Amino acid sequence: EDAQKQELVVREIATAAKMQEMGLPAKLSEEGMKNIEYWNRELRENPCLIDTIEKDVNSALDMIHKAERGEKVEKREFNSQKNGNPKTLIPKHYYVADEILSSLKNTKLILMDYHAEATSEKAAMGYYMDGRVSAVWGTHTHVQTSDAGVLPKGTGYITDLGMTGAAVSVLGINPQQSIDKFLGAPPRRYESAPGPGKMECAVFTLDTETGRCLNVEALRIL
Repeated sequence: EDAQKQELVVREIATAAKMQEMGLPAKLSEEGMKNIEYWNRELRENPCLIDTIEKDVNSALDMIHKAERGEKVEKREFNSQKNGNPKTLIPKHYYVADEILSSLKNTKLILMDYHAEATSEKAAMGYYMDGRVSAVWGTHTHVQTSDAGVLPKGTGYITDLGMTGAAVSVLGINPQQSIDKFLGAPPRRYESAPGPGKMECAVFTLDTETGRCLNVEALRIL
């Protein structure tokens, strides 16, 4: 039953997103409206569940866009969060990291790119990996953070590397388009901002003998 509710909400959100792309209004079905209280309760108890829903919605939209382009589409199963194995519950990133590290016991230099939304989520993963990997950097938010450094146990860390794209932009997008979106304009395909570009990154200096990080320097090249 829980899996069916999750499949329904993913299907309806993906459909709504597609309708908005076309400039059409969208709303939940009667069945979807009946599940609002259920989702309010589920997300209060497990806020990270939204990550899985977002992933499944993006997957569904990807299939829709592929079908529109005439590409082959394969059936995908949505992620079910309800079963007895705690390692399949959100947040599962930690268990996945543990499993990967267990197969790299003889590897000195291990680098981790952690793609996540919340800065707290990235920072927590950084400390969870501290002393176990050489470096952890966050991606996704496109805004470079000022916390580059070496954690207590020797892991290099920065919450977000930043982005490569137009210097005068909103995450690489034409500023006026982003402004229009927040003022209620119908969604449309993003337009890259014109003008000079920038590259943001970080340089990690690593000890090849110990695998520890010696220094981290965030860079912004205009």
